[in-house]
Amino acid sequence: AASRPLVLILDDLHWADAASIELIASLIRRPPDAAVVVALAYRPRQAPVSLTSAAEQGAVERMALGPLSREDSQQLLGDGILWVRSFLRSLAEEGRTVFLSSHLMSEMELTADHLIVVGRGRLIRDVSMTEFIASAWSDKVRVVSPDATALAGLLAAPGVTVTSSSPTELEIEGVPASEIGDLAARHGLPLHELVPLHPSLEEAFMELTKESVQYHGRTDGALLTTAAAAR
Repeated sequence: AASRPLVLILDDLHWADAASIELIASLIRRPPDAAVVVALAYRPRQAPVSLTSAAEQGAVERMALGPLSREDSQQLLGDGILWVRSFLRSLAEEGRTVFLSSHLMSEMELTADHLIVVGRGRLIRDVSMTEFIASAWSDKVRVVSPDATALAGLLAAPGVTVTSSSPTELEIEGVPASEIGDLAARHGLPLHELVPLHPSLEEAFMELTKESVQYHGRTDGALLTTAAAAR
């Protein structure tokens, strides 16, 4: 462990559940005999007493951060994010393991190599980023053609789904883009667009965790538990 230290970064801990807080407090009170650095970020006024009391014990270095200025925010959202991404990558290239917990899906898609997804206390996925996104849905292809109706008829087959949002646009599932292009060429059908569609990490996450969400939003701003939403 000494040759491959571990850096664990946890943000927004004031929102963490009781079990996670207890685990973190235990790590602070009884740190492991290994090269481990744990960086915790939370709002003191909203944090549970168990967390704040644990942070006052042991070898803990505290840094009080005030509200960000407009200049600080611009730096954080611009070059700051690029710096953090590069810094984390450099740690991984040194052979270290870096754990990240974040709700910024687009940034995680650019930064992480491997995902661990937990929902309602159950492990949902422990796979690479590529595998996670690929498992969310079958590849789809967007086609724009003045002969979209004719092309849709040629594509009709078991296992193929064709939907249309306009007379010239098709969304096709079950046929690779290369086969669609070859089919259109054989029948002399012009294609203005032939674009394979791939889900983002956020879309894949929402699809694969939709049965494991504890709270659901409503248009009136209220929150429903999963049991109430099912009724």
